[in-house]
Amino acid sequence: MAVENAGEDSRLTLPFEPLTEREQTILRFIAEGLSDREIARTLSVALDTVKWYNKRIYGKLDVRNRTQATSRAKTLGLFDLPDQTERAETAAVIPQQPRNNLPAQVSSFIGRRREVIAVQQVLQKSRLLTLTGIGGAGKTRLALQVAKDMLPSFSDGVWFVPLAPVLTTDHILWTIAERLNFQFNVSSEPAAQLFAYLRPKNLLLVLDNFEHLIAGAAWITEMLQAAPGVKILVTSRERLNLYGEVTYPVAGMALPTHQSDAAQSESAQLFIERAQSVSPTLDWNSDTLQHIERICRLVDGMPLGIELAATWMDTLSPQEIAEEIEHNLDVLEVQRQDIPERQRSIRAAFDRSWQLLDETQQVAFRRLSVFQGGFTRVAGEAITSVGLRTLQALVYKSLLRRNPNTGRYEFHELLRHYAEEQLEASGESELLYQAHAIYFANFMVERWPRMKDFRQKTAVEEVEADIENVRAAWQYWIRAGNIVRLNMFLHTLWAVYDMRGWYLAGIDLFEQGIQVMRAAGTDEARAGLGWLLAVQGLYSVTGEVYKQSSMPAPLWMTEYRIYVVSGDAKHGYALAKEGVEILKQLKNREDMMILPLISLFITSCLLDEEGVPLQTAQDCLEIASRTGDEWAIAKAKLLLAVKAIGDGDYPQAAQLAQEALNTFETNGDNWSKSTLCTEVLGLLEIRLREFEAARKWIQQGLKAAEEIDFKYAIQTAYWQLGFVASLEEKYVEAGRCWSRAFEVADQILGGTTFLGFGGSGVTE
Repeated sequence: MAVENAGEDSRLTLPFEPLTEREQTILRFIAEGLSDREIARTLSVALDTVKWYNKRIYGKLDVRNRTQATSRAKTLGLFDLPDQTERAETAAVIPQQPRNNLPAQVSSFIGRRREVIAVQQVLQKSRLLTLTGIGGAGKTRLALQVAKDMLPSFSDGVWFVPLAPVLTTDHILWTIAERLNFQFNVSSEPAAQLFAYLRPKNLLLVLDNFEHLIAGAAWITEMLQAAPGVKILVTSRERLNLYGEVTYPVAGMALPTHQSDAAQSESAQLFIERAQSVSPTLDWNSDTLQHIERICRLVDGMPLGIELAATWMDTLSPQEIAEEIEHNLDVLEVQRQDIPERQRSIRAAFDRSWQLLDETQQVAFRRLSVFQGGFTRVAGEAITSVGLRTLQALVYKSLLRRNPNTGRYEFHELLRHYAEEQLEASGESELLYQAHAIYFANFMVERWPRMKDFRQKTAVEEVEADIENVRAAWQYWIRAGNIVRLNMFLHTLWAVYDMRGWYLAGIDLFEQGIQVMRAAGTDEARAGLGWLLAVQGLYSVTGEVYKQSSMPAPLWMTEYRIYVVSGDAKHGYALAKEGVEILKQLKNREDMMILPLISLFITSCLLDEEGVPLQTAQDCLEIASRTGDEWAIAKAKLLLAVKAIGDGDYPQAAQLAQEALNTFETNGDNWSKSTLCTEVLGLLEIRLREFEAARKWIQQGLKAAEEIDFKYAIQTAYWQLGFVASLEEKYVEAGRCWSRAFEVADQILGGTTFLGFGGSGVTE
């Protein structure tokens, strides 16, 4: 609207946001001297609605009261417009409308094609769809793209209704009517008028930012019942909980799966495009892309987080941006006036969600931040006293995600950092961290017996799912120097790290424990130290196997790029020997002896230490028998069988191995069975030149290993199968098996991890 005769007030030379017809009507009533109550009675609306319109009018005219509004309207010539009052009082007038009011976008829409298609498919079948997600997830942008793409499907258009400025539920219908350019009359209830207007229509309403108006969501059900041709797409941080509602969670954008396709991922593409607007000359080399991938992962693909991070590209490198995000949530902020305040920073987006929580939900939200990498319902209730209803509420509000496949609850990591800040400010953080650490110490103790029987697979998966919580609890007790609690982790940690091939990570983790144990000096600490040193000896051997051994290998092996790997066997043997000697000096610690003895046996076999393997295996059997531990007895028999094979006593080896196998199969222990079949029974048949029998045993071991995803045993089985094939001169088959072994080995350490009791049965 042109502004004329600005005269004395320079502000009048500026354009202002045009008044809607409803606002023009109310402004005329104001000029005529009607009170707010009289205006409400005349228009058949609530008094609060009139007051709400007054604020909008004052804001648009840049005035503070009725007198100023009337004066400014006269100056601007607003009362010279065609009189709308008569229309408002006599009948609802339907002006000629465009087919949409979708706001123009100033930046390109990147990625989300899978989500766009999925949302469109849902809308084809359903009439009410709510896009849920945390602030900054990109719900509005996705909804606008879907609305734009579906415009041809609605003969009466698509209509965008921004609800963020709406303060009360009474104003929902008025805001919808405004966006539809619909005027109410005084003859009937406004809702009935709007529903009657919509009844013959075929259109899509996009109701944006509904989360603070959930109490008024019943209007949506009534509208859908009255107007069968209307469909509604809602964006909200919280689902509406209406009958017929379909919810579609909007998560982060797709992340790179590996470095080679980093630039092709949706999240990286968004960062690059937004970064080019502030740093057009940036060199997108592999190093830069690596740090961009890191940024995208740190914000979990959240579009707002990515865009805010990209604004720093004129000041910081991608590496520096990633480092800042790790330590400072407030780096994700931009000083721009052309976007809503709630989108200018991650903190502002999260503040809005925080303010929508009641006190109980706020307490729960901040307490749950003690969890790393998600949590189970049982753990959540045990540690934080958060009940099921509250968990459900936080899921509904998009502050937690529930994984339908695992049943676990997950935080967006940036949200968890925000909640952690609230926890620190509450003064109850230390109690929560301690409760968390106690829970997971007990959690690990409880799972050690399960690691040795039919519950093995479930137990490993449970620990693996909670491994970040386990590590956090371990670190807590490391800082506290609590030896008793640390010892509660040891056996289960070793089992899981072994089954998953996390050898290098295990070395680092156990080294922390060794330092604490050495400093303490108590008998409890010495027991833990001995155990850790011995097991660290085995890890140090396995953890170094990515390096090619200096041991000579047969020519046929080097031609196939295959070699025997021993790692740092001398260092491993020294550690294992020291650990066992420490434990032997302590009384009543036989419960800690079995794994250290196994470690000493393996490392001594690698070095062919005279007499040590046999004595160690016999010690293991004696202690296991004294304590009545069937699993440990079977393990000792496995060790003795290996020694018997080395001594050429094949009948004794077969008997011992079969007795051990019976125990493992009875208990359902695939972890031990896989090693026994592959490295003992398979090796025995190879020595006897019974290649078909060897293949069957190794395949049994492979099957057992695959049941629990025991990667070391899987790659060893393929290695042994290849070796058997080569002995049968089936070189193509051998090549396939060895190639597969290398693939599995690369998953563990990025190189070969072939390691067995005294080698893998290879002789020159």
